Amino acid sequence: MNILFFADASDIHTKRWVSWYRDRGYRVDVISFLPAEIEGVTVHHINAGKVEPYRLNFKYVLHLWKVARVRMRIRADIVMAHYIASYGVLAALFCRHFFAVPMGTDVKVIPHRHMLLQWMTRFVLKRAQLIFSTAQHITADLTGMSIPSEKIVTLQYGINGRRFAGSARGVRDTVCLSSRALKRNSNVDVIIRACALAAQTFPELRLIIAGDGPERAALHREAAALTGARAPEFRGMMPEPDLAELLKKSLIFISLTSSDGAPLSLLEAMYAGCICIASDIPAHREWLRDGESGFLCPVDAVSLAGCISTVFALDEESRTAMRQAAAETVNERGLFINNMRYMENRMCSFLDPGISDERN
Repeated sequence: MNILFFADASDIHTKRWVSWYRDRGYRVDVISFLPAEIEGVTVHHINAGKVEPYRLNFKYVLHLWKVARVRMRIRADIVMAHYIASYGVLAALFCRHFFAVPMGTDVKVIPHRHMLLQWMTRFVLKRAQLIFSTAQHITADLTGMSIPSEKIVTLQYGINGRRFAGSARGVRDTVCLSSRALKRNSNVDVIIRACALAAQTFPELRLIIAGDGPERAALHREAAALTGARAPEFRGMMPEPDLAELLKKSLIFISLTSSDGAPLSLLEAMYAGCICIASDIPAHREWLRDGESGFLCPVDAVSLAGCISTVFALDEESRTAMRQAAAETVNERGLFINNMRYMENRMCSFLDPGISDERN
């Protein structure tokens, strides 16, 4: 069977998805405005000059003839489009049937910029056979655009649970870990100040910051300005296996983003056995039950320091119960292999009504 993706071939999520179908025996083609090499997958790079991933790029309109030429050569049983505002438009123009995967900003931000963009988004969504939404708050935006609920499947990408096999469930290193990108939306400066406050009561606390981004230099200055506190460790971008090992040993994971779409890093931390503290936003409320499977927290240093102190003060029995509740949540609806099988079955059911609609 043949599957065609309209997607950014350089994106980690695209690579995970196409690799899944390749390993399932599909012939996989990707039409992408950014180049990449994916073993066993044919990537058709449409050279449109500089294109920013997950942004509205009007310049692709000038290269539609290239897309049409490539599309004519590809036989596809299933077509998927990642990101409505660009690749979704291509699928809607060049395919009779396709499945759409919104990424967040393409339904939460872009349609509100101009009436034309709103019309374009609705056009793609209404043409799609099914829409795979990665979060309830994105689903709410879709239904708000009058998309019928029966066309929407709310399904997180999911994480690779096998990567966290053997996670320590007992006493862990007294580490608070932040692995979000070092950009303003991540509020890592607040995390630095909060950990310095909590360390006044729990001096064994260590903050490790894994990640990189435009705020790196400013965050180094923020850390250097704190007096009497242990300096955070900046690890930079870590290879996935190394980050997984760090998650398996850390006591606390912190994600204090102001907004989020599909919080995979949070799911990984939950499954790895960290006690998770996350900002009280819709994306996190879908996964964390405050005080049961983790903690939801306002984006301010004093509140976060209080949550960190609460975790340090918990006895091991309470920590274990919280870890188990978090892992059960991810195991139920956040594992990549289960969710991809379900998605495959839903798409194939449009080709063969005899294929089961149950997750297996």
